[in-house]
Amino acid sequence: MNADDLFRAYCSQVLMGCDAVKCDNPFCKSCKDFQFSDISRTDITEKALKMLREHTRSPKLCDHLSPNQLDKNFFTQNIMTSIENFRNIESLTETKLEKSFSNSKYFPFFLLKDKSKYPSDKFNFDDETLIYFYNIVNDNQELFSVCPEYVFTYIVTFTNHISDVTLHNYSTFRAIYVLLFLLSIWKTNDIPNVFKIILDTIINFKHQKTELHQYLIDSYKLTPKVFEKVLDFVHDNLTFFSISEGSDAYSDDCKNMIEFMGLLHQAYPFAPTDLFISQVFTECLMNSHDMLVRFLKGQFSYLNLPYILTLRAKSKALSQYYLFVQDHIANAESSERQRRGENVTRQNMYFYVTVNRDNLIEDTIKKIYNVQSKSFLKTLRVVFEGEQGVDVGGVSREFFYLVCNDIFSPKYGMFSETPNGKFWFTSPFIGRLIDFSVMGTVVGLAIYNSVILPIRFPLILYKKLWNKPLLLEDYAGIDPELVESFHNLRKMRDNGQDISLAEMTFSITRDNYGASEEIPLVKGGLDKIVTNENLEEYIQAYSQYLMVDSIEEQFKKFQTGFDKIMNLNVIISGLQPLNIFKIIAYDEGDILVSGEEIIHWEYLKENAKYTDGYNKDSQAVIWFWEIFDEMTAEQKQQFFRFSTGSDRAPVCGLNNFNLTIQKTNDISKLPVAHTCFNIFSLPDYKTKEEMKHKILISIVNTEGFGLI
Repeated sequence: MNADDLFRAYCSQVLMGCDAVKCDNPFCKSCKDFQFSDISRTDITEKALKMLREHTRSPKLCDHLSPNQLDKNFFTQNIMTSIENFRNIESLTETKLEKSFSNSKYFPFFLLKDKSKYPSDKFNFDDETLIYFYNIVNDNQELFSVCPEYVFTYIVTFTNHISDVTLHNYSTFRAIYVLLFLLSIWKTNDIPNVFKIILDTIINFKHQKTELHQYLIDSYKLTPKVFEKVLDFVHDNLTFFSISEGSDAYSDDCKNMIEFMGLLHQAYPFAPTDLFISQVFTECLMNSHDMLVRFLKGQFSYLNLPYILTLRAKSKALSQYYLFVQDHIANAESSERQRRGENVTRQNMYFYVTVNRDNLIEDTIKKIYNVQSKSFLKTLRVVFEGEQGVDVGGVSREFFYLVCNDIFSPKYGMFSETPNGKFWFTSPFIGRLIDFSVMGTVVGLAIYNSVILPIRFPLILYKKLWNKPLLLEDYAGIDPELVESFHNLRKMRDNGQDISLAEMTFSITRDNYGASEEIPLVKGGLDKIVTNENLEEYIQAYSQYLMVDSIEEQFKKFQTGFDKIMNLNVIISGLQPLNIFKIIAYDEGDILVSGEEIIHWEYLKENAKYTDGYNKDSQAVIWFWEIFDEMTAEQKQQFFRFSTGSDRAPVCGLNNFNLTIQKTNDISKLPVAHTCFNIFSLPDYKTKEEMKHKILISIVNTEGFGLI
């Protein structure tokens, strides 16, 4: 290296730093102990000159300088470093592309956003530029067909020759990001093999505690469109793996793929849950019981990587765990009573809730509020005073339905219905706060006993229960028009309009049981005018009041009741507890509590079973399905609630749900539903008209009628 190049390298070293993740050269800007951090740019040049003079005797040149710091012409020698070289597609030839992509030392510097800022800008990515290249390749596949071979060859060479020095260089990290992006473009039969190689490298980096995984996370945050392409690419490979003969879900290849998916998930933890779920992987290679056993024993389990699993698989594992806990609690209490010489009765083995229909809410509150948390973990059994029904599921479902029907009515005023039919805390509220605690426990009990509730909460409730950060957009589930008005204010500000002319203040006007009340959002808010400059502060204060402050007491009580069950870690010797908050995403909580809206009613017929003399060709069965098809959407929901105790489908809809239609011979009686077993007992009526008349009578009179 001549004197000019050496001087240039020293200047770059002290002005921009080097390529190292952790530099130990105190004469390099990247070192945390940099000697020249407090001097001017002119003085730095003088220091560079001094180091140049002393170079032969006492070299201080950093070992981690990037190639462009050592060679001023480095970036001009290969077309890969700039998108401008690809904009004129007519100027590109296979020979030119082959020459560029065969020179592996340029891969780490592929399509730099600003060459003059590398390595000071460790990322130097531009989402639009990378996607532009992606589209160029897809539109000119024949021209670029020479490139994949060189990419794959470089991956093998690159991963085999990572040294102790390059292991901690940002250019190495950037190369891995670039290679993953290029793999997402060229999908060939060789992809699984080269993808495996690069994944092994990434996982090894992670285990060696380098900063690679954080670098990739930050890179994908900067390039959301590239993130989508890479995520799709990983899904494609996981699907191919899942359907391949002999695939082992617990092999290193599979675990590495899903761990990398977890890295992508960390980049966008609040992205829609279904973005990461692999239905093919879950259905082909996962067994809920096996996952649960592995988890409880502390072995590797995909319940520790829940982002990849369908809600059906996770909820099934959760239900199995709750049944296991219920059995454990019952057996432990039985053993303890026997040890003390006491009798063991059914009352000891279950959590009994005895209520009077005419005093349902007060009885429920008395029974639930002061109960020790451990009692909730027994299997629930509900008894309606004066009634003979034995609860093996159906009575409990009716109990939950009736409690929700009452507590969410205007009579109690605890919850207000939103325009989209969901329920949110009433504010202000002057009733008993303990009622919210009981309601939280009721919701927890429903999950714990696998009962779907006939009410919906906005997703913001689950975000709060799951302790996730709140955003303004979350309130759109309650009042979309208000959220839109905030967006309009931002547009006005961005268009140069003066918001202060509207004379809004940092306050909110609310109805307080008939009286109008103005609440300051900040200290002195009644007199503080909203301006273009403080608009974001106003929106933040308004959001804080609506989503937190105004309903804080109600929510905290509700959360306390909910956590009595959902956050109670049961310690069973040698086994680790399964916590709902760690395996179920907050937006999946809604489906777990309220089920899914039934859209595909045809699955009800497709999956129906018949017993005691009926089959799909029986005249009564044919008539029934004709009657069902003629029903309105509301009548179909009434029928479903009559037959199952809920008007919403269980997790994952009706495609895995079986309704059994049972033949009975007493045509003088109305149809009966055994809700605990999802059995619809249908008399063999003589005419279709009689059948329709009696079915409609039954389904509109469900409470305490025809339910077993």
